[in-house]
Amino acid sequence: MNMDDPARLRLLALVEQDGGTDRLLYRLVVTAQTAADGSHVTRVDDRIDPAFARIDAGAAGRAAGCRQQIERLLAKKDGEDEYEYEEMFEILEKTNYPLDIKEQTEEEARQGMLEGEEFMLLEIQVIGFVERHRGKESLAFDYIAAMSQKALSSEWMKEKIRLVSKVCEDTVMGIDNQTTRHLSASIRKTETRELCLYRLSVWCSMSDDGSPRYSVRDRIDPELAKNDPAAGKRADEARRLAGMVIEGEPAGAIGPETGEC
Repeated sequence: MNMDDPARLRLLALVEQDGGTDRLLYRLVVTAQTAADGSHVTRVDDRIDPAFARIDAGAAGRAAGCRQQIERLLAKKDGEDEYEYEEMFEILEKTNYPLDIKEQTEEEARQGMLEGEEFMLLEIQVIGFVERHRGKESLAFDYIAAMSQKALSSEWMKEKIRLVSKVCEDTVMGIDNQTTRHLSASIRKTETRELCLYRLSVWCSMSDDGSPRYSVRDRIDPELAKNDPAAGKRADEARRLAGMVIEGEPAGAIGPETGEC
């Protein structure tokens, strides 16, 4: 139900048309079957009111994310801490969208930082793809964090990944129905049926007093910029908020041994 303002206004108009009659906008159902050996098989299903889906093209994609999160929670093993389980990340060997940086050894990165060079601490890549559910296609997003694998051992880094991803979701990726339709059409035409719509990267260098200094950069895919002229303004806000997220806590947990990219 995390709708943007235009969709909320359309929903309000829909409710007014109903004249006070209740409308079931969204139903999520979890069913479980117990096998003979005592194990459980669960299924997560949902239904979006057709009128609601028409006024908010992003509802189907958000519903897919909701189902996935519920499925992960249901798959949680006994004794596992729920918060820690939700914060787990799937580790990929590589991203389909390589970083625009030169590869360095740890010693080269450490020496470069001492000499005042910047290194990339983290890059969030927002991948748009077309997902099919119940015979219908909808636009969905994956948020990929590209960094050194060693950095993932840091709880500080995990928290920054979560918060910076949320910044991207709430700002640049707050697209309207028309943009959603145009992007879906563009993505269907690609060979891989996906596009890296937005990249936000955090860079780190060393100040004269030895403290870390951060800068935030980003890049909007031409398809998103063409179909959503306001994306650039939202990106300004994304960079500002991401900078606040990174500066919000001391970076001592990311040291030379874990922070190079």
